[in-house]
Amino acid sequence: MACILALPCRNLAASYTTADIETLEAQLRVTEGPCGYAFMSPARPCPTRRRRVEALALLEASRVGRLLGPIGTGHGKELTTFLMPIVRPACRVACLFIAANLLPQFNAEWDYYGAHRSTPNLPGGRWFRAGMPVRHVVTYNKLSNQEATDLLERISPDLVILNEAHNLKDSKASRTSRFLRYFEKRPETRLVALSGTFASKSIKDYAHLSRLALREGSPLPLAHHVVEEWGTALDPGKVIAPPGAMERLGEPEEHVREGFRRRRNDTRGIVATDESALDKPLIIRPRYPGPVPAELLALIDLAHGGERPDGEQFQAMACARQLSAGFYHRWRYPRGEPPELSDEWFAKRKDWNKEVWEALKGERREHMDSPGLLTRAAIRAHMVPPYDGDKPRWQAETWLDWAGIHDAVQPEHQAV
Repeated sequence: MACILALPCRNLAASYTTADIETLEAQLRVTEGPCGYAFMSPARPCPTRRRRVEALALLEASRVGRLLGPIGTGHGKELTTFLMPIVRPACRVACLFIAANLLPQFNAEWDYYGAHRSTPNLPGGRWFRAGMPVRHVVTYNKLSNQEATDLLERISPDLVILNEAHNLKDSKASRTSRFLRYFEKRPETRLVALSGTFASKSIKDYAHLSRLALREGSPLPLAHHVVEEWGTALDPGKVIAPPGAMERLGEPEEHVREGFRRRRNDTRGIVATDESALDKPLIIRPRYPGPVPAELLALIDLAHGGERPDGEQFQAMACARQLSAGFYHRWRYPRGEPPELSDEWFAKRKDWNKEVWEALKGERREHMDSPGLLTRAAIRAHMVPPYDGDKPRWQAETWLDWAGIHDAVQPEHQAV
């Protein structure tokens, strides 16, 4: 608390003048090449000036070198990510992460804005500008693939930009662990994280991103256990802890959440908006399906422990989501395997999956941070002749039993 209260405050609106914004515009504007906006379908006007929030985010990133942006919809996060490598001092290689469903929009907007803005060089892009940084574009889904275990190491960016950064809120997910692992190895890497929904349920959703982006300048606690403590007072829920010393963040008679939000937004390196820029109503119509049967609640609790109703070890949240809708997937055996063979196959598969998920609870290393990669590591550990490469090997206790039977039964999914 003392460290956060000691962070220098600033009024973002008063920190930059009109002259600063005009200088930024001149720095980013290019004039060569014909304008093709009129021939687009549909036709679009030439962009003349950027939104004020865009300009403030770019100016703050150029001054501080990092940025955490709780910026709402319609304020220009996408163009901000386009231009960030240009304003960030000494950027050589940047990597932009976006959601897969935004990739077509990104390609269209890149051609639109690139004709009149100093944009980074895109590998395989339609133009190249000498002296400009290179920017790679990667989807969050790709970061989850087995082949992406060392993707960031291969790209080796000195600037990482997260659009819709809430896609990395789960620190236990493979893609988040790979992202965090890279920053542990390369602490000099700069981070720019933007999202309109950083904290959907808890400040724990983005405390790790704030720490990586702003380091000791983060307005959120740096230690995980302190983040947990703060969350008991700040996170919405049925049981709210008293704010205690956190009252010092706000004014008298002010709710602690308001004081925290204002202290966060006044911190150097943070550019935030309070509302969406879209003037559209949000209509919420509640629907009440009635009480959940007690039997189903018991099965959902079982799923949160990592076990399906049929006893199979499974991803907890995936199974719980299925059960909340009143069903789950289980195996059926259309080839007619004998029951004793199916039971043996099922038992050995269960033991193998349990060992895999236990291994994933520990430290996640490259080439060993997903079930598929652990399987490959176990295969390498039991190869004859012995494996002689540089990939890791895993001496899994249950692998030989499972490898000897896993092809003997070929089940199919059945919805129950």
